[in-house]
Amino acid sequence: MSQEKPKAVKTVQLILWVTIAIGLVRTFLEHQKVTQEVAASGFGSSFVYFVTFTSLAFMALQIYLLGKGKNWARWLFVILFAIGIPTVVMQLMKSFSTDPIFTSIGAIQTIAQVYACVLLFTPEASKWYKRKVQG
Repeated sequence: MSQEKPKAVKTVQLILWVTIAIGLVRTFLEHQKVTQEVAASGFGSSFVYFVTFTSLAFMALQIYLLGKGKNWARWLFVILFAIGIPTVVMQLMKSFSTDPIFTSIGAIQTIAQVYACVLLFTPEASKWYKRKVQG
């Protein structure tokens, strides 16, 4: 059985790295908007950036583990994505009328991540994730 990483998994990693990069750019470009929203919520902007960068770091770790063939990481990614998707969709719907450009970029990121979830469960990827580790 081949131990080589399937193309689908390589594509997942690429998609997810791109979505992280876009997320970082959006964070910096939306700095003023985020600062105003945070002030209204009572949290400091430092807290919001801490949460944002912690989330991005966690996602980077997930991408790394997905690329290492960790089947549990594949399931954890999909479960966390599924839990978060209702909130993301509600945020996108809420912000579309006030910020259509950034909202459209967020929607594209979300669609790309849905596609990545699908790719993780293609027959080729599933077989690779379920392989017996030879040691």
